[in-house]
Amino acid sequence: MSHRAVGCPLPAHPLAGGAWAKVFGWRRRLSKEAGEPELADTCPWRALVDPVVADVLELHALAGDGPPAAAIAAATPHHLVEGLLLYTRALHHAREGARSRQRARDETADAGAAAVRRLRR
Repeated sequence: MSHRAVGCPLPAHPLAGGAWAKVFGWRRRLSKEAGEPELADTCPWRALVDPVVADVLELHALAGDGPPAAAIAAATPHHLVEGLLLYTRALHHAREGARSRQRARDETADAGAAAVRRLRR
């Protein structure tokens, strides 16, 4: 599925091909984390033009790899605090999933290499 297939008016996107499916998977995870029904097939990049999304991403960038609280000032509106915490949780789950898949690939490769060594003896 391409961004044009879901009616996105944006001219270009940073992802293509198989990466597009990863974005939709990430959206499903975010919807689940938020306790919301799964989003319809719309362009996930279109959300980037939403001012609230832009503010949440800016807060996340301010926090860097530190705790979300590092980016929250006393005057930060509550909906942006909630958005930052939700985004941080979803990002953590996505990164943990990627690490878990990499560990599984590494273990499979190690087991295969050990089997080859045993056969060569």
